[in-house]
Amino acid sequence: IKRPAIAGPIRRLPWKDGALRRACRDYWLRRAWMLAAPELSPWRRSELLAGLVRSFASRQWARWRSLQAAPANASELEAALFYAFRSCERIPGTAMQLHNIAHHRQHS
Repeated sequence: IKRPAIAGPIRRLPWKDGALRRACRDYWLRRAWMLAAPELSPWRRSELLAGLVRSFASRQWARWRSLQAAPANASELEAALFYAFRSCERIPGTAMQLHNIAHHRQHS
């Protein structure tokens, strides 16, 4: 089978449904990490995001879990967390796990 040429770098998409959900979750967690206090060092930002994930899980997610999209009044950071939570049932909550995801290290 001849495949068409595609310009630019190609990343192989995970073929398993669970792997695809984790990849989507990680995308949104990286987005949240980038939005969380960019003036902080990378490690401090990961610590901050861990607290934000715990807070989101106990507050917003309980109210928003039945929604199909983030509410219009959600901040960009809240929207990123919303889509991360929608993507996958298991959300990493430690600074180290989030730091590894933010830096594209393997995590499941």
